Amino acid sequence: MATSKLTCTDLVTVIITSQIDNIDIINIKENIRETMDYIKEFHSVDESEEFIRSIRYDYIFIIVTVEMINNIFARNLHQYRRVQSILLFDPNQQINHFNLDYLRKSSYKLVITNSKNNSNDFIKCFWECVHECVNHSDILLSSLSGCSLDSMTTNVVNNIADFAELWFPLFIDLVLELPLIDRDSEFKKFIYQTRKHFSKNPGTLQFIDEFEEFYEPHGALYYYARDSIIYRLINRVLRRQAMHAILDFRFFLLDIRNQLQSLHGKFLEDKNIQIGTLKTFYRGQRMSLKEIKELEKKHINGTLITTNSYFSTSEDIEVARIFAGKPKDDIVSVLFEITARIKDPTIEQRKPFARISEYSPLGDAESEVLFSVGSFFKIVNISEESPSFWIIQITFIDEDEPEKQEVIEDYRTLRTCSSEAKIIRIGHLLANHPQQDVAQAKVFYELMKLSNLSETFLSACTAGLGWLALKERNGKSAIEFQQQALKLYQELPKNEKEDYVYLYTTSYNCIGISLRLMKRYRHALEYFKKAEELQFNIPIDKYAMYQGYRNITSINIASIYKLQGEIDLAWKSYKKILAYEMNTSTRFHGHTYLTIAQAGLDEAKLDNDQDEYDRCSQTWKAFLDKSLTNMTSNYRRSIISGVLLLGFQYADNEQRRQMAMDYFEKVIHISRRFIHVGREDYLIVLKCLNQLARLNTKKGNYNQANQNIFEALNICHEDELGEIKECYESLLFNYKQQYLVQTNDLTPEDISKMILENPFTSIEKSVIKTPTIVLQFKRDEFAFGQCLIKSLNPNMFKESDVQRCLIYCRLKVAALAQAQGYKNSILSKLNDDHLLKRESEKDMQTARKLVVEVTQSIKDYPEIEQICKNNLKYLNEDFDSIINIYKEELYNYQLEKEKRNFCIGEDAFSYIGHLYSRKKDLEKEQQWYYNAIEYFENHGHICEHTIVCFYRLVHFYEKYSNFISAIDILRRLVTYLLKYSRHSFVYISIEPIIMKLIEYFNEKQDYKQIITIFRDFIDLILTEPIDDVCRIDEKFKQLTKKYKDNLDIINEIYGSYLEIFLRYKPLPLNSYIRAIEPAFRQAIGNYLTCQKYAKSIETYQQFIELIIKNSHNCQLIETAFKRLALEFETLHLYNIALDIYSYLGNFIFDRSKEEDTILAGFVIVRCKMLQTMGAIFTENIYQMITKLMRFYHNTITPQFVLMDYNKSISVRADRRNAHGIYLNLLEFCFYYRSESYENHIRTNIVILEDRPEERIAFIRTHRVDYKAIILHIYETLKEEFDQEKISIKQLHSDFEIAVDEWIKSSIENDRIIYWSQVLHRFLELQSIDDEYLAVSYIKLNDIKTAVSIFTMDIYGEPALQFNSNACRRYLRYVYPHVSVEERKHLEQRYQKHFFLEFDSCTDQISYEILPTD
Repeated sequence: MATSKLTCTDLVTVIITSQIDNIDIINIKENIRETMDYIKEFHSVDESEEFIRSIRYDYIFIIVTVEMINNIFARNLHQYRRVQSILLFDPNQQINHFNLDYLRKSSYKLVITNSKNNSNDFIKCFWECVHECVNHSDILLSSLSGCSLDSMTTNVVNNIADFAELWFPLFIDLVLELPLIDRDSEFKKFIYQTRKHFSKNPGTLQFIDEFEEFYEPHGALYYYARDSIIYRLINRVLRRQAMHAILDFRFFLLDIRNQLQSLHGKFLEDKNIQIGTLKTFYRGQRMSLKEIKELEKKHINGTLITTNSYFSTSEDIEVARIFAGKPKDDIVSVLFEITARIKDPTIEQRKPFARISEYSPLGDAESEVLFSVGSFFKIVNISEESPSFWIIQITFIDEDEPEKQEVIEDYRTLRTCSSEAKIIRIGHLLANHPQQDVAQAKVFYELMKLSNLSETFLSACTAGLGWLALKERNGKSAIEFQQQALKLYQELPKNEKEDYVYLYTTSYNCIGISLRLMKRYRHALEYFKKAEELQFNIPIDKYAMYQGYRNITSINIASIYKLQGEIDLAWKSYKKILAYEMNTSTRFHGHTYLTIAQAGLDEAKLDNDQDEYDRCSQTWKAFLDKSLTNMTSNYRRSIISGVLLLGFQYADNEQRRQMAMDYFEKVIHISRRFIHVGREDYLIVLKCLNQLARLNTKKGNYNQANQNIFEALNICHEDELGEIKECYESLLFNYKQQYLVQTNDLTPEDISKMILENPFTSIEKSVIKTPTIVLQFKRDEFAFGQCLIKSLNPNMFKESDVQRCLIYCRLKVAALAQAQGYKNSILSKLNDDHLLKRESEKDMQTARKLVVEVTQSIKDYPEIEQICKNNLKYLNEDFDSIINIYKEELYNYQLEKEKRNFCIGEDAFSYIGHLYSRKKDLEKEQQWYYNAIEYFENHGHICEHTIVCFYRLVHFYEKYSNFISAIDILRRLVTYLLKYSRHSFVYISIEPIIMKLIEYFNEKQDYKQIITIFRDFIDLILTEPIDDVCRIDEKFKQLTKKYKDNLDIINEIYGSYLEIFLRYKPLPLNSYIRAIEPAFRQAIGNYLTCQKYAKSIETYQQFIELIIKNSHNCQLIETAFKRLALEFETLHLYNIALDIYSYLGNFIFDRSKEEDTILAGFVIVRCKMLQTMGAIFTENIYQMITKLMRFYHNTITPQFVLMDYNKSISVRADRRNAHGIYLNLLEFCFYYRSESYENHIRTNIVILEDRPEERIAFIRTHRVDYKAIILHIYETLKEEFDQEKISIKQLHSDFEIAVDEWIKSSIENDRIIYWSQVLHRFLELQSIDDEYLAVSYIKLNDIKTAVSIFTMDIYGEPALQFNSNACRRYLRYVYPHVSVEERKHLEQRYQKHFFLEFDSCTDQISYEILPTD
């Protein structure tokens, strides 16, 4: 019975003695009662063992008398982990010394005291043991690892679970921010609970009485600092994360926080400390080696620790070392060095720390500083002072500072919400914590409900219970809880309802998701819509992602659309989410996209519903396909994430593997365009290509797999060892599969036959037929320390011997692993990085393993065996043996060389030099590098080793800053290449230009630039094919780009470079280039005059590119003209721009191609605009524009003009700007309608003269209805007449004169003329078409329709003022068919359009309509 009461005690003393009512034992019990939580005395070892075994989570101290000691050890009570010390009470020193020595060796827990008949000495020793235990008991440290959102979406999803570790800090935050409504009530409740718990401990009860009588809020640290039940209870419940007890202690925690805050300012009393000063504190404790190793593993960037109780430290390092104690078994001493920044005491801190020595019974002896519960620390370093003493350096992190720590940012995200939301979040985190569960979350909610702190907290807990039910997939229960919560919300005070929109939103979302689980999608959507109507936007942040966005209404709605197969609505909703909810960040684009795309899949998987899973997969695919049609930059990252995940998910599903491969291809196609823009796309393409290669391998498409790998290798950067290694590992996987397929195809009869034919031939070796060997193993491809990192032997894919290819891949991966390991080793030493050191060791082990595998699998391949032997010696650092082998080979090859002229493997010279560098023999290293150069210069041939050998020596000189010597070697290499390699006219011509550039930098003594120039020029010389002018130019551009700060010399060399191409025979210059050359030369000259050197270089490059690539492309030549002119316009150099347009205008006229019509109009407009800007029109310019206007007039069609005119008709444009001038041109073109169009219309109308119905249809289909334009222009002109009283001038009939006047005119004076001319022309065209229609209707005897065609809004005032012909056509068809009264009205109004004839016989006047002009 007693045992059940002890489940939450901490310090227990077990007294084992055969002596009943022993006075000394009674005295000991009385003196330790206050310190102990529970004391139990036994007179039998059996009873004590049963008791010790039944107690959990306690510190047990055994006091035993001499007669019982042997029985205790015989029963192995000392081996129980909870037993801290066994104190032998032997006042009469009765125990045998030999027996005592034996017992001491059996356990370090045995404590012997020199009591000498004095129980007080024993009690003192007992207190020391208890004190050491309490102070050395582990402060529980929770490790918190951040999870990066910059990695791919699948990794983020897997790592995000670390959020659950933050539940306890969040709970402490909640406890400290909750309102303390009734302090007295909470205090009394605490006293009651404590008395009840310690009812059988008089000493403790006496202390509780004292605490009840004298406790004040400002005395919290006084009671905490005492070695009392309060201290132990506080830390006990915090370490155990006992939520109910922590809530009982809440008043005390608040008081400690307030005291620490007020005491923090005392640091500033020290003259050497000010706000912002970094101060170091120390803590000593014992930890197991296992715990140390765990911390070491987690010692990575972003890993923090948090304390689950108050963290006691000292300002005195020696005090901390004492508290670190003595190591025992696997327990070691640990010293924490804590760095913390002193804060402004006037600013309230969430987790304050302060000196508390003034409250300690020991005073300043321990220089104690206390850190708040839940404080965050960053691990800086973990080091081993000795095998039994470790130092852990940590830094205190203020969570309110703008600290760029992943975990702190996560925590800020988590706690930035209302208290109600925080309550729901804590329950969610508890439910997801690996060491907690849903049951513990329910306990939390029930505790909060019982606290009676607030009605809103009660409703939040009810909502939280609903979410827990949903987690358990109990949708019905979840809905019931949320409906209860909704009722509670209704009962909240009306004036506060707006503050609880969050609660409504979360409840509606929970009900919606529950209905979604039940596949009641329509009803689910109704609840999500209710939540949407509240317009409460819960942020889409990292915590929302951790929750699976279950509380983000917009994502829930999009997911429902997707589940219902309404893909268009789902995609539209997703785009809306990006635009309005994540418009400032792209961090969650990919994951939110996946959440919508994968909606329903997890539920179907959990329900084992294959049909539903297949349906959701199809809607997933439909959603992806829909999104792929909208590949703007806003959605690209999201879509790629979705496609990648789909590809990886189906990669191992044989039925859907092809679909996965198709999507990988799509991702590659999308991302390939951006690999040079962002690293993310570069890595995506590599990952997809490697995955695609492996999938092709699984399908048996080995050649296609090889192509994928080859493409990936080409993309890889030279210094990306990891990515290159991954490519070769994919290649290795490919050939492994091929080898397995070939071996598995052998039948038992095949194997028996092979063994009978040659019993000494291994099956493995005989499997693959080896005809002609294509793939040769060159040592420089695999030699550790000098292997060609990226290059793949071109004969690899021609080799039919699969085993040989497999060996090649293993050796290549081994060489890459060694290179990566060596690189990591160097970096780990530079940065003192233990993780990199371990990675380095791992890489070296991989390299060794692969080489050994090759060694064991080959026979009769001497060149491969030698490569393997040398590489193993390299790993063992046996460099002398390798040097001797290479020297001997060189000697033998040189003897052969005297007989024949061929490559002798000159790379051996350089490799020997490298091996001497590993031996740190610089003199011999340089000598062997130089031997290679001398050998080439003495023998005069170029091979694959030439460049490598020269560059090795250059690199050596660069390494030791001997730049003069490095330049000399590069100069010798250029001379050597030009002497012994094929070279073209371009190379010979470019060489003087490069030397001019080198001389320029030589004068500046900029040797590094000279080295770079030489390297680039050598790269240019080695361009293949040798006369590929485009590639040569591209490399020349890359070379000059590097010297953008020296534009004067670059302009000079570009001038020479241009002359090379203008006279280079393989590039004959046609008329197009000749036409544009003056424009480019003028542009370059003007840029140089203005000292715009960057623009002149750009213009050089554009012209040279036209010469090389596009000399016959008229469109590009015209574009180049326009670009040149427009650039000078932007520089306000209008006369120069006018000259460029003049060149272009003449070019257009000389070509006289109909497709240049629009361009001709463009040139006219720009020239007219430049005139208004101040450009001077010369005679040549006038002549060019007149020719263009004639050309434009003869080819333009009204449809084109009308289309542009209709767009701009409502714009009252300023006729002095470009738009206004273009309107002038449109109006002019209307007036001079093209003859080709007129002839086309007339011809068809004449043809259809006898077919009136067809004629009407033709006219109505093809006519241009000018009615709206006529009315608009007329209203505009009426305003002009009213304001300016300008009369209409005579219209021009001659086109050339009109053109000339338009060019010379000032816009202000001729605005009215242009409008009136256009209106006159429109009325003419409209009336002609109306007349044809009227004639056709009359032929059909439809007089009424014929008359109705002519409306008064056109043929009234507009026609009367601007076009006589229109009036006469109107009268011709209307006048005969109206009444007498109407005729009189027409005769009066249109008087000037009638011929009056007087009949003298009848005295009557007759009216005859005048003919049209």
